[in-house]
Amino acid sequence: MKSILSLLFVSFLCCFIGCKKLEPQKQIPIAKDIKRLEAYNKLDNLKEGIWHVDEWKALASKICENTKYKDCSVLGEIYHENFYGFGTKKDRHKAIQMLAKSCSMNDSMSCLKLATLADKSDYPVGKSTDLFKKSHDIAIDRCSKDYAMDCYVLALIYFEGYAPFDRDRQKSKEYANKSCDMKHAGSCIFLGINGDTYEDIQQARQKACKLGIAEYCK
Repeated sequence: MKSILSLLFVSFLCCFIGCKKLEPQKQIPIAKDIKRLEAYNKLDNLKEGIWHVDEWKALASKICENTKYKDCSVLGEIYHENFYGFGTKKDRHKAIQMLAKSCSMNDSMSCLKLATLADKSDYPVGKSTDLFKKSHDIAIDRCSKDYAMDCYVLALIYFEGYAPFDRDRQKSKEYANKSCDMKHAGSCIFLGINGDTYEDIQQARQKACKLGIAEYCK
């Protein structure tokens, strides 16, 4: 009898105060490209605040060489006049060749950067629309498999609305948040700049700080 009364009492309390189901905690996947993220997080830390230019270039070169030229997107930026030339002889031809090779090896970030330069290059690399689509198609597949860098590529594509894709700020944020949660500091920095609210911006900055971006710990 006591057990029945206790059960009835608990049921009454639930009805009285309103029993709420606990929301399941968001499961954050482990990035498949965690080693790549660690290298890129170091790069992003060197870029924030006062640039450590020589270290930045050396690390970008090391990433490119260690991946046998599959991941040369940052080094390609360094050699292109529209990006960061600091102390480096600008060589557009070399930059485009570097990015084209990495893109041919299915690096979505290299394809994206190549696409943004395609119309400004005297080196034939194809139409920018085709390259943006290639970058997107590679990234959408790999992001679904929890490669954080590719999720970030999608965030950039949808933020800018590169043809043939419409600009979609919400979708861009979703991809950036996924990448940031998987410990890609660059995505957290992106959200810290482009967040919709002060709270969003502060949360993103705190995440970037935890990932080693000293400038965001101030």
